[in-house]
Amino acid sequence: MNSVIEKNRELRNLVKAQYVDQVEEAVFAPFFNNVGVEMVKAGSVLKGELCLEDDEDFKAILKSANKATKKKVKQMFGYLEKLTKIQYKSEDFSKELSGVV
Repeated sequence: MNSVIEKNRELRNLVKAQYVDQVEEAVFAPFFNNVGVEMVKAGSVLKGELCLEDDEDFKAILKSANKATKKKVKQMFGYLEKLTKIQYKSEDFSKELSGVV
């Protein structure tokens, strides 16, 4: 069994934007303080095996997943762009928000 080598992994905390409808209270905060998500770093080359049932078409599965992901990312960027147009009181929040977009 292959696994992602350690140099290609990173552990990050999930954050959420809170109180975005309140210009004086908006803040980024941990989603769950004690929960991290292990992710594969961008640009990592992966090698391994994939086992599918005989009648499954991997290309179709991958195409469908990519299409759904692109749609969700596009929606999220649209939402984040709307937020960047709001003049928040917290410079840290505005700066971090701009870094996301």
